[in-house]
Amino acid sequence: MVLKVYSKKNADCIPSLKITVLDSLNQPITFNIYTSNGYQLDSLKFWQNPKTTTHSGIVDNNHPLIPEQFRFWFAEDNYTLVHPYFKGMQIRIEDIDGKENGGLFKSTLFTPSKKDAHPLCTSHSSWDEGPEGGFVQDYEPMQVRLKRKRFFFF
Repeated sequence: MVLKVYSKKNADCIPSLKITVLDSLNQPITFNIYTSNGYQLDSLKFWQNPKTTTHSGIVDNNHPLIPEQFRFWFAEDNYTLVHPYFKGMQIRIEDIDGKENGGLFKSTLFTPSKKDAHPLCTSHSSWDEGPEGGFVQDYEPMQVRLKRKRFFFF
């Protein structure tokens, strides 16, 4: 899945957001995630597509891919998630860094649909071949516009 999160004032993707996948009861989905320290049980999260990639060669069980270090060229600077869609999935977006990313944004929760999920990897598409490789039909990132928090002073 690819997710573009932007604000009313700026169409660029907002950086430094915490985007968590929840189940139908709004509880974080935990998953064995590969990190530089090996597999760890953690909540399933989107990550912002990096500017460069450290991935090269074939991914296998002995050398698994660290998702946060892999760049999908077509995802631009949007957020990505390599995990299959499942019915009842929810996505929670939180601004955790205050004004550092350009504003204080309200948290939001939304439900993606199956049409929002696209194959991102070579086994299901030719996107890894670059722009000449083609696109998955009807690809478009999900788009969510965050609202700024309002503060009232009495």
